[in-house]
Amino acid sequence: MYYTFCGRTSPSGGAFMLKLIISGFFMLFLYSEYVLDEKSFLYQVLQLSYDVKIIEHTMAEARAAEIVKSGAMYKPTIDMSGSVNKSLNDTNNLANHNTESDIKTLSVKFSKVFQTKTILSFNGVVAMSETESMTYKTKSISNTNTIGGMNLVFPDYKTTNYLEKKTSFEPKLTVSLVQPLLKEGLFLMPGRAMIRLNKNFRKISRHTGMAALESYAMNVLMQYHSFVINMKIFEINRKSCEDMEVLDQKNEKKFSIGVINEIDRKFSAASLLKEKLSIIESEKNLRNDLEKLCTALKTNFLLEDVNNTILVSDVFSPGQPDYRADEIISALTNTSRELAIARLTVENNELSLRMIKNSIMPKLDLTASFTMKGFTNTDNSSDRTGSINRMFREADDYYDFYAGFEFSMPFLTPTERASKIEKQMALQKAEGEMKSKIDQLQVDTGNLLRDIAYLHKAMESYREISSHYDRMLDLARRDYDNGKISAKDLDDYMRMARGAQISLAVHDMRYRLSVLQLEYKRGNLLSLYGIDTGSNL
Repeated sequence: MYYTFCGRTSPSGGAFMLKLIISGFFMLFLYSEYVLDEKSFLYQVLQLSYDVKIIEHTMAEARAAEIVKSGAMYKPTIDMSGSVNKSLNDTNNLANHNTESDIKTLSVKFSKVFQTKTILSFNGVVAMSETESMTYKTKSISNTNTIGGMNLVFPDYKTTNYLEKKTSFEPKLTVSLVQPLLKEGLFLMPGRAMIRLNKNFRKISRHTGMAALESYAMNVLMQYHSFVINMKIFEINRKSCEDMEVLDQKNEKKFSIGVINEIDRKFSAASLLKEKLSIIESEKNLRNDLEKLCTALKTNFLLEDVNNTILVSDVFSPGQPDYRADEIISALTNTSRELAIARLTVENNELSLRMIKNSIMPKLDLTASFTMKGFTNTDNSSDRTGSINRMFREADDYYDFYAGFEFSMPFLTPTERASKIEKQMALQKAEGEMKSKIDQLQVDTGNLLRDIAYLHKAMESYREISSHYDRMLDLARRDYDNGKISAKDLDDYMRMARGAQISLAVHDMRYRLSVLQLEYKRGNLLSLYGIDTGSNL
């Protein structure tokens, strides 16, 4: 049992057919078609690839981290807390006083941190305490008894218990404000810098993820077009082998009747063996490419089911674009993901340096608080309501106000100063790397544009060369049939014709890959195939 690859060109000339047939002694197959065009192949692989899923998860994690670090840190917060305490002061009647207290407290705090590092908070507290006091009072009573004619006085003590209950209800509302003026003040806006820093990290992660996704797509397209070109080469070798078989049969007849000598006969047989060897090599390359495609598609359908015809589109999506070098190079700074990452890295280093400088400045904070209180000593619910009303309306005794400044000056900050030097060096390094990337990208883009222009002209030239060699081969076959040239001469013409066709196929593949590589560097590879690369990825 062996593998045989058979190919043919469709009437439109726009597709190639590859039939994978396993032949035995006698087998009859009903063939089904498996369509494999460039765009749908890329779509399927991107949907099935585990690597793509990892990239998507990485970008999603970066987005979530940015939301947590940037957005959530300035969202208002509400905290609620409560406590129940019980205390007992037992004097064992020595101090004539025992006290038992129950204190219940409920606190609700609302706070908001602004980008200016202003902290505004509202804290409402309701406290209710119940106190039971037991007071012991002892009274001395003299009892007189006459014993033996003598009046004896015996002291007697009588203890009286006094129980006192006291319930208090105290609501309190405090509004406080903390405003940094120097270190994290109004004009430095460190909060906004932190938000910008986190957003840039998210953008870097997204550009890195999209670059990895485009790199993966580039490899997928290289596999696809390698398969297409190797199928063309296989078709060329197969046709050449068929022509050599026909020639070998003619030489066998000519040798049998003595028209050609044994040297030409042996040369023809050796040439046929070489052609068959080239078929085996082409089949191996094609089989390797086919296995790569099946691995990318996460299926063995193309390999296991022998009743398949693989329809591969030869249409190249970018076609033959007309590139203008000056426009492309000038636009690269806006479209290249590599440069976008470099710019964001420079900006982040600038923000980090600014934040380090800010951390070693003197600290001056304005603090203020305003407290409104109410109080009642009764357990009556109406008095509780009255205490709340007094908190908002009554005399100055129910208000507390505080305002002041807090100042601190750092003198020895070796860690921060070392971090400042480190950030300065990192900023200079990032700026140098960005300039280097711009220069290198311009050089690489210029080389790709020149390669594309050369390969485009080379393909046109090889088409003409191939046409000339095909015509020369037709004339050589006629001359060989008329005995004007030898079998070796005819073999040379056949090899030249086949070499021109293979060179055209190879230059075609190089042209395709150069165009795709240019679009990859421009950051347009996925959008070229209609794949959305919006900012929500």
